[in-house]
Amino acid sequence: MQKFEASAMEEDAEGSDLAEEDLQEQHHEQKKQCFQHARRVFEKAINYYRTSAP
Repeated sequence: MQKFEASAMEEDAEGSDLAEEDLQEQHHEQKKQCFQHARRVFEKAINYYRTSAP
């Protein structure tokens, strides 16, 4: 059986909030980069279509 300490639990909870915020920020940054990449690909495709069309 494990001992339960409330003070240790509080510290873990605070740390996990910060870690969760960091994870959310990283996830947001990844999504942002993904959209930027998709936009670049789309813009290149549009430019190619415009310049190669007869």
